[in-house]
Amino acid sequence: MDSKQKQKMRWILFYIFTALFVLIVVMTMATVFFGIGEPTENERDVLFKTFIVEIGLAVATLFYSLFGLKKQRNPEHHEFEGDWWQYALTVNRDIERSVVSILHTRRDEDGQLSMNGDAWGRNGKRFARFNSRATKILDDKLIYYWEGDWPETGEKLFGPGEIVLKTSDRAEGEYITRSETNLDTNVLSSVLYFRAEPGDYELMQNAASKERADLLTKRLKAREALLAR
Repeated sequence: MDSKQKQKMRWILFYIFTALFVLIVVMTMATVFFGIGEPTENERDVLFKTFIVEIGLAVATLFYSLFGLKKQRNPEHHEFEGDWWQYALTVNRDIERSVVSILHTRRDEDGQLSMNGDAWGRNGKRFARFNSRATKILDDKLIYYWEGDWPETGEKLFGPGEIVLKTSDRAEGEYITRSETNLDTNVLSSVLYFRAEPGDYELMQNAASKERADLLTKRLKAREALLAR
């Protein structure tokens, strides 16, 4: 169950509870203050105390609805934290030739979510290394601004992007690529994200590892399979 479905279920349960609570309170008030049912004095005293408890519960419920459920609308950083594989669905061969990337997202010293990553092309050659310069979470969306180095061309590229959570292990997004040297560059790329296995990011930092080459080949094939659907 993804975050949106969980949130929807919370609100359904909240409304059911509220409806039942209101019904009980109305019945209690009718008995205590209007004598419906002709209760005895002892029963009326018990019902009055019950009514006081119900009022307290109503206040607690209101507090939770205002500060609890609404707070849950924004996912915590940990939903975005971790390592993600990024598959580019649209690629401009003249500007952005990387097709598979791995992202490492974490909290920095100030508690802000930050990202850094590496990108590879179809031939398995690393094309770029990039970092986020600013991030902001809005509901289930992470908005960010990135900067990167393309060693092959010596270009400095940058741009805004966004990641939208679909489940805890899958996301969709897009980013724009702009260039410091070519001001006319303005390329929009669509991407898919899949949460990486533990150790994938560390393995991809070892340039001399055969296991890294095998893993990258596997991810390149996975991207091609997605495009073939």
